[in-house]
Amino acid sequence: MADTSSSTTIQQSSAKEAALQKVSSGTPRSRDGIADWKWKGSLAAVMLTTVINGYDVSNVANIQPRLYEAFGDIALLPWIGLSFSLAVFAFLSFSRKIIYCFDMQWIYIVSVVVFMAGAAVAGAAHNLATVIVGRTIMGVGGSVIYQSNLTFVAVFATPAETPLLFGLLGALWAVGLVIGFPIGSALASNPNTTWRWAFYMNLPWAGLVLVIAFICMPSKYLGPDIPVWSRIARMDPIGITMNIAVPALFSIALEFSGPVWDWGSGASIAVWVVFGVLLIGWIVQQYWCMGTTPDQRAIPLHLFRRLDLVPLWIASGCAGASYAGTLYYTPLFFAFARGHSALQQTVRLLPFVILFIAVVLLVGALLPLFGRYNLIYIIAGLATVAGAGAMAATLSPDVPESQVMGLEALIGVGLGCSYQHGVGISNVINKDPRDKVDSVVMFNLAQMGGITVILSIAGSIFQNVGFHLLKEVIGGNGYSEDDLRQALAGVSSTVWGSDDPDVLARGVQAASEALAREYYLIVAGLGYESVIKFVRASAKRIIIGVRSIEKGEEAKRAILAQIPQSNVTIDVYHLDMLDYTTIEAFASRVNQEVERLDYVVLNAGISPHAYKKSAYGFESGIQVNLVSTTLLSLLLLPKLLASKTDTFTPVLELVGSGTHQRMPQLLPETDNTEKDISEVYNSETSFRTFGFIQQYSLTKLFLMYVQWQLVKLVDDKVSGSPRVYVIVVGPGPTQSGLGRDFQEQSSLGVRVAVHTMNLLTKTAEQGARTYLSGLMLGEKGHGQFWQWDSVNRPAKWCSDPNAIMRSERVWASVLAALEKDLPGTERLVQRIRDGVLAH
Repeated sequence: MADTSSSTTIQQSSAKEAALQKVSSGTPRSRDGIADWKWKGSLAAVMLTTVINGYDVSNVANIQPRLYEAFGDIALLPWIGLSFSLAVFAFLSFSRKIIYCFDMQWIYIVSVVVFMAGAAVAGAAHNLATVIVGRTIMGVGGSVIYQSNLTFVAVFATPAETPLLFGLLGALWAVGLVIGFPIGSALASNPNTTWRWAFYMNLPWAGLVLVIAFICMPSKYLGPDIPVWSRIARMDPIGITMNIAVPALFSIALEFSGPVWDWGSGASIAVWVVFGVLLIGWIVQQYWCMGTTPDQRAIPLHLFRRLDLVPLWIASGCAGASYAGTLYYTPLFFAFARGHSALQQTVRLLPFVILFIAVVLLVGALLPLFGRYNLIYIIAGLATVAGAGAMAATLSPDVPESQVMGLEALIGVGLGCSYQHGVGISNVINKDPRDKVDSVVMFNLAQMGGITVILSIAGSIFQNVGFHLLKEVIGGNGYSEDDLRQALAGVSSTVWGSDDPDVLARGVQAASEALAREYYLIVAGLGYESVIKFVRASAKRIIIGVRSIEKGEEAKRAILAQIPQSNVTIDVYHLDMLDYTTIEAFASRVNQEVERLDYVVLNAGISPHAYKKSAYGFESGIQVNLVSTTLLSLLLLPKLLASKTDTFTPVLELVGSGTHQRMPQLLPETDNTEKDISEVYNSETSFRTFGFIQQYSLTKLFLMYVQWQLVKLVDDKVSGSPRVYVIVVGPGPTQSGLGRDFQEQSSLGVRVAVHTMNLLTKTAEQGARTYLSGLMLGEKGHGQFWQWDSVNRPAKWCSDPNAIMRSERVWASVLAALEKDLPGTERLVQRIRDGVLAH
């Protein structure tokens, strides 16, 4: 059983709670004076262009064979699908800046005209390069349209309308993605229309939007009242150029390495190097505002300080990546493994699409009522990872279609819970109108970046891994490299035209195996922050304290095997939090063998179901969670204090629990100053009266009290500044070994309930996110409780009139007990207070 909690709502600041409550209000924004029919007409244009944008992401997926037959040049074929999404992503910072330069209505009209011009160029093309150019022009126009659509809702919709409208836009974009497959395929297969009409189809609908925008779209200028040329000069041309060049070079490097250039060739290396240099240059230019100002830079970096927004951007990017991976590569499985036509592929993708659309709309409608979103995002992650993981593990030519459709439906549910909703949430949280628009930009960058990156990486994996798999199984049958790459592209190929059933079977198996790799990308996308947090954070040395050296060494080998390129040194030391001898030996070894100690995370914790005393007379939960944790903190503080420099302050992180915030009551004797406060909860009678769950919560409450005293201990007596940051973090409901004793001693029904709960909680790796983010807080986290990516307000029993007295009594009780068993503990505390660091 993990850190049990009766509520999984995010603890917000009072300002944020007030903002979230306004989701359900109907307060109008900037719509005064706009006729209702014009508002509805503008919404119709916004919704129609959203469908068109989705359509143009997917309409080429099934016409690529026809384009290859018409023009050849298979090396350029992946760019047919990628060019539109890449252009949308690359021009988003331009879209953000241009919105502040001109009237929104005219920006919209011009961008629709640009989009139509691109569609005409692509439809009239006489070679593959011109098709790609046309698609790129469409993406440029589409980028501004897409940004304008979301900005339009952010500016003109009421708080009550915003989540539903953003959910509706997400669903309509999905509708466009879905209809792009069959419409594009049907037009390409018809000799009277051909593939050209897959692009020409945009023109009448875009023309209708043009008329509606001219008549209905409200005139609104969001920028400052300065001359036009001054507005353009403030657009940060360097940053915009970098935003265009970096993703373009990334896609070129990925798509051309392998099919066009050998991975180790000079051309491939040169492009990767230029990409890396420009990426670093872009980051430096934006951070230090070279050639621009903080207010005018292309990327709104000031929002990166908003810890309430950054996780939503990450979730949006991961959702976009997972969405694109599923939508593009699931149909290929049905094509290769089952030989289904484009229409049949689309039908088998309907479970994913229908549930995705339904859940997007449902969540968009419920958010104003529900008001809190963390539970929805937890469900999103669980469902998506479960579906994608199962797909990756089971995809093969023999897997039943019903199973694939069921798993894609599960992914659809997960993505429907998180897709686009962050835009509406951030729009409610943000107060400043400009921050509302800038936040939309960041969501677009994250979402379209996720789509672009996943299509680039997935395309590279499919082409490179798939090529090698095909070459391995059928390369000896006389097929050329072009034959194998044509087979992977789905175009007419001698491989799929073979009369040899063995060749076909092995080819299908290789293609299916390559496709299965794509689902690992989805898992990685959603679980990126969960993988070996401290090693990923470039730690040079990590010391693990474990009861079993054997298990610790196994964990060490697993970590190093998972990240073989890491230069980290991992040491495994023996530590038993029920044994003072091993605690002292552990601390002594650290103090002697470690040159400096930057971060300490004390996360040992137990929640015993039955009452049991330690060798030192404490109930075992109080012993481990409170007394031994305090002892180890004191023993390590001298090394932490000695590691402080002028530019760096070490961190002591204690792992608490949000359950301390929800304790309904304390025992009546708690505030009786004549009694030892620890002894109040130390007897078997009080344990049974209070209950093991409340007992665990109490140990974490008392740990908060100890934190206050540790803060007083480490704060400089003269300046008052912290010499070590002391923070308590709550990872939230997390799968761990916390309740192992409880499960071992409970009935089958209780054990089943615990395992069921584990399905709904974070993994241990996800819980580690909180550990790492807590370490990075600095002085903001000193003396605070960090959970759900925010500093939480003091709990009831940490803010009542007796809280300070209670803290002092807990501290005195723990120190007295330690002094009894370990004489010299109180002298150690005094030396720490006086700054005498020798230990």
